[in-house]
Amino acid sequence: MTTRQIISPEDTVPCRVNYQNRKVTDVIGGVINILAYLAFLITGIIICVRSAPRHQTLSDGSRGLSQYYMDDAATCCANHGNEGYVCDLYAATLNMNGGGRRLAAGTSKFDGDEGIFDAFAEAPGIIIGLLSLVIVISVLWVVLLRFFAKPIVILVEVAKVALVITLGVMNENTWSRVICFLIAAFMIAYAIYYKDTILFAAKIITHSTISMKENPSIIAGSLIMKILYAGNAALFVLFFSKSFNVINIAHASTYENYYGYGCDFFYPKYVRDIYIYQSLSYLWTILLLNQMRLSVIATIVGSWHFHPEDRPGLMRALMNVVPSFGTLSISSLIATIAEVVARKMGRNAFLSPFICFTFPFELCMCLIGQCIRGCVQMLTNFAVVLHVFSGQNFINSAKKSFQILSRHFEGGFV
Repeated sequence: MTTRQIISPEDTVPCRVNYQNRKVTDVIGGVINILAYLAFLITGIIICVRSAPRHQTLSDGSRGLSQYYMDDAATCCANHGNEGYVCDLYAATLNMNGGGRRLAAGTSKFDGDEGIFDAFAEAPGIIIGLLSLVIVISVLWVVLLRFFAKPIVILVEVAKVALVITLGVMNENTWSRVICFLIAAFMIAYAIYYKDTILFAAKIITHSTISMKENPSIIAGSLIMKILYAGNAALFVLFFSKSFNVINIAHASTYENYYGYGCDFFYPKYVRDIYIYQSLSYLWTILLLNQMRLSVIATIVGSWHFHPEDRPGLMRALMNVVPSFGTLSISSLIATIAEVVARKMGRNAFLSPFICFTFPFELCMCLIGQCIRGCVQMLTNFAVVLHVFSGQNFINSAKKSFQILSRHFEGGFV
């Protein structure tokens, strides 16, 4: 005998997208995000202003010291007996006959002092080729999901089990092998028990590809977000590459725990602090853009699914991101924290010299971290979707998301 659970209207949301007359939500979250991004830009500008090339190419084609650092090098070398890499460059620059190491070889078009980002600038075909490959793979993946969703879902389950079994076979520790094989057996039993739900997931994937076909505007909306993502990534790469040339010239004896020799290039401490902050800010912005993309897709697809006779256009879906900016900022911030925690828990999992003995513990830490990240990502994504549907702030949307996921956790988790 089955019992039917009675759900009150307060514990769910209407089957309609409230895309008209949207009100601003979670203003504080939006303000914090804007201030954080301004700090990202300001610290990046500081890095760019203080960045100066270390080397210059001398008249004989060899590498010398940049004119920007000549005075600092003269002081350091005079005080410490002309020892160290910088002093060698300094002497070569003064004599104009240095024999510094060069990286150019054969018919290379580079002059010997480029980094990877300079190589991309001088060989744009690399970027064009990579972008073309991404586009081809994306289109191919959508086509495969449209017509072969069920085989792909089954293949993914088989691949996960095969991966865990492979880890067990490759591990030399007996207990680690036993744990891996037990996990694989559990995954097989789980997939068999929930096979109907897994196959239903394949059906949902097929339906999502149909929604993409019926609403091509979501591709344009996603492309706009990708352009913003590319612009933000370009800024981060610029600041990151410039940070390598924010340096001081000093003797190795003035720095603790440094095993260099003589006068050399050293990074000021604030450069590392700025790099850490910019990395976290960059991650937050990536996840924010992902939530903005989800907001646009949920607006368009949700309207098509619930009330196809009353659907918003792409511009309306994009404009609704503005009043939702604070809510999207909060959800992406929570997802950022979960991402950092997951990476911390799995960062040194396979780097320990005692991996044969610590593998079970390290594997559990990785799994726990990934579970935390997955659960938080699932909750924040559902909260964004319900926010798009109802127009409520993040707290209320997350509360209803949790209630709905609690009732349907089994199917949602699978």
